[in-house]
Amino acid sequence: MNISFSDLDIYKESQIVPYLEGESGIGKTSIIEQYAKAKEMDCIIMGVASLDHIEFYGRTVSTDIVAGFNDTKFTVFNKSIPSWVSRILQNDQKNRETLLFIDELNRAEPQNLQSLMNLILKKEFGSDSIQLPDSLFIVAAGNPIDDGDYLVESLDKAMLSRMAIVKVRATLESWKKNYALSYDIKQNRQRIHPLIINYLEDNRADFLLKSAEDNMSDPGMDPRRWDMISRLLYTYEKSNQHSSNLVTLLSTVSSKEVAPKLMSYINKSNVLSFSKIEKQLAGFLSANDEKEFTSYLLKEKSNNPAYLDLIESIQSNWDKAQPVTQVNILTSAFYALKAVHISDDFFAIILKIASEEHIMSIKIGLDDAETFIDNIDKKYNLGISQKVSDGLVKHIDQTNPFIASLIQA
Repeated sequence: MNISFSDLDIYKESQIVPYLEGESGIGKTSIIEQYAKAKEMDCIIMGVASLDHIEFYGRTVSTDIVAGFNDTKFTVFNKSIPSWVSRILQNDQKNRETLLFIDELNRAEPQNLQSLMNLILKKEFGSDSIQLPDSLFIVAAGNPIDDGDYLVESLDKAMLSRMAIVKVRATLESWKKNYALSYDIKQNRQRIHPLIINYLEDNRADFLLKSAEDNMSDPGMDPRRWDMISRLLYTYEKSNQHSSNLVTLLSTVSSKEVAPKLMSYINKSNVLSFSKIEKQLAGFLSANDEKEFTSYLLKEKSNNPAYLDLIESIQSNWDKAQPVTQVNILTSAFYALKAVHISDDFFAIILKIASEEHIMSIKIGLDDAETFIDNIDKKYNLGISQKVSDGLVKHIDQTNPFIASLIQA
């Protein structure tokens, strides 16, 4: 998506509500959840298109009171504070920030729009005008209204004029960085199957494939669809009972144009992935009854013949892979390390075989990567910093010898 965490930081600090307008399924909810997690904020997802009245406004509570000269009994009706409001207030008391994501805003019921407007513009809620705290960051989202594909309404101009209108779109690169290559701790795997990522590298037009105009049963393709395909493929690979034809399964969750192409790619593919290297490394440790590669990375066993054969084998397969595959593997390994799925010695081996260009690319492109790499470089004395520095000078020397001479001076 063409909105970054730093963009959201600016809106948050400026106390401006960003309205993310974009197609369904491009990952608006995912990036908001990731942002909240990275900032250690409690994330509340409010899908207002199907909002339950009680969930939004709270329950009606009756209270009997006695008043007047004749002790007349009256019944007073009040609204209880809804759970999501209580959650925001409780977070504030605990000095924790809350991110409230109001999704599908332009599909909200008309009777809810005034309450939503007060919530977005004033951080007030309910007939009693409950003032919500400054620790609340509100982000809204909706679908475009100009192509007729969505049952949406134009938002009130007063509301639109008080929000930052962010036209969002998914790109393959941002989807990979923000979602696909990240590590799913719950499932213990890379979030999107490596084969899917490599297929999309070779078939970029399929990432956001429009559905056929004359056949609305064909869903087209978007990040949500690719996620479904990935989960299906992971499950299919684990199953020992391949009673169903994989292409038939794929056709139920993908465009009719994509399913046969993807199936052909899967049948022909022997793509190198981080998971394959990880299994190779783990197999070596198991065969040698060891738990880590520390002694091999340092001087003690660095010249062990079996270890050298292992590195040579990995390096050989690495050199045969496409550069984009090498970057994907390096990125996947970093996210696995960050998720504490692998130990830093596995990542150190990947760094040893990776090129300086690829190491620099993730240092610059991935949050925290530079710190992780520098710490591992220092711990195992890998010489990565010097390797990257020499590579940079070599690159500059090829393009601008004068600047290179100044750097080396």
